[in-house]
Amino acid sequence: MSQKQLTPSLPHEELLQLKRWNTPTIYNGWEQITKFDPAVAGINHEVTTDFMPQMGPMVGWAVTVKIEPSNADHKAKASANWAEYRAYVAKLSGPKIVVIQDLDKPATVGSFWGEVNANTHRALGCVG
Repeated sequence: MSQKQLTPSLPHEELLQLKRWNTPTIYNGWEQITKFDPAVAGINHEVTTDFMPQMGPMVGWAVTVKIEPSNADHKAKASANWAEYRAYVAKLSGPKIVVIQDLDKPATVGSFWGEVNANTHRALGCVG
């Protein structure tokens, strides 16, 4: 597990100020300050739907995860990996937003976000 940055470099109050702007505005600003070139990186071509627009923008620190449920090697180590993952997420500063890449796509075998995982992540301080 990568542990690049466990301490946020942005104070919590400043992070919450980002809620004033929508996601495309934040992304455009991020592109400008990082010199990110979308022409050389992967782009999501799938439709993104906001199922709860009444909630307003969500801000937090990204917790990125790759999963591959179909890989038998991962299943053999799953219990140890799951405990390490929970401990890692628990020690990160919040609010946290979990972003998952399913390596089985498009032949997915299930959903990571069932009732148990959703409640576990909520208890770990995740807001999305």
